[in-house]
Amino acid sequence: MSGPFPAGAVDAVSACTRTLAGTDDVDVSATRAGASTLGALRAYADRAALGRRFHDPAVHRRHAPREEEAATLFRLLEQARLDALGVQWMRGVARNLLAHPGKEADGLRWLAFELCSGRPAPPEKTDQVARMRRELSPPLLASLTQLAVGIGPCGVRGCRCALGSGGTGGAAG
Repeated sequence: MSGPFPAGAVDAVSACTRTLAGTDDVDVSATRAGASTLGALRAYADRAALGRRFHDPAVHRRHAPREEEAATLFRLLEQARLDALGVQWMRGVARNLLAHPGKEADGLRWLAFELCSGRPAPPEKTDQVARMRRELSPPLLASLTQLAVGIGPCGVRGCRCALGSGGTGGAAG
């Protein structure tokens, strides 16, 4: 057994993760995932695959703010972008990500998710999203909306690739 799951289940989830990521160098650790259900493990694995496939660490480092609080916000926006890509890419990934959004108080992430994906945040995040909408100044909310509007289906600003219709896209930061 690998944590609360049979080794075969973790192996199967890892194989799916490698396929979605488009690489053989990503695996799922049930221990690292901290998942108590198979659905939560799949959501963790899908996020790992999305990050490996669509996140470019060099681009992220180049644009990430140095100040800690701003860097945290930047990271949350990137998580929102990756989740939005996932829900637009495959129905099963969408189901996993939305069913297991995490326990963090991350209203900004889920507000950005809504703006990038055009889909509502999971029910357990709607109060946090509503609070964020109230707390952000109108100019900040407008800037976040404009940023999301310019992101193509693959998550790259200005891109018009076919990812949103089932195609594949390249890495983005």
